[in-house]
Amino acid sequence: MKPNRVATASVAYALFMFAWPTLASSETGLPPQFKDFPSEIVRVESKASPALKPMTNAWRFRTTIRESYADTPVNFAGHFVAISWGCGAPCQQWAIINAQTGSIYLASFSTGNGALFYTDSQLFVADPPDDKAESQSCDDDNVMCQLGRGDFAVYYRWTGSAFEELYKVSK
Repeated sequence: MKPNRVATASVAYALFMFAWPTLASSETGLPPQFKDFPSEIVRVESKASPALKPMTNAWRFRTTIRESYADTPVNFAGHFVAISWGCGAPCQQWAIINAQTGSIYLASFSTGNGALFYTDSQLFVADPPDDKAESQSCDDDNVMCQLGRGDFAVYYRWTGSAFEELYKVSK
């Protein structure tokens, strides 16, 4: 049986298009750009209820997740809602909720200086450089705040169910 050339070419093209932004950023040494990871904005008329299941990590934060999700519009990667809550001084834990299905994904990392993300992009920058995150502002003499900024800005691509680390830069 001969391989389907159209299917083979389509798969090769898809892999190239998927990998190209990552390869381009790592080869040039420059951080990824939001425009290189576009996400189609999907209009969600009514957000699905968060799928909270007992005996899961998300269940431990169910009140915060429910309240933040209810108050936050779709704000990330087309049809997801990114929410955060405090986990110490200064620390933010993150959840990404699919507004269409209610599926909840807890980030495997926390931030000390917020994050930068957009509705039309799959790129998520944890502890962005140059204090671009709005969730944290520090005075020069606030030691706890300065410690929470972290040493690195980390760039992730959202796959639809997990974060994939793309790039890390020292601040």
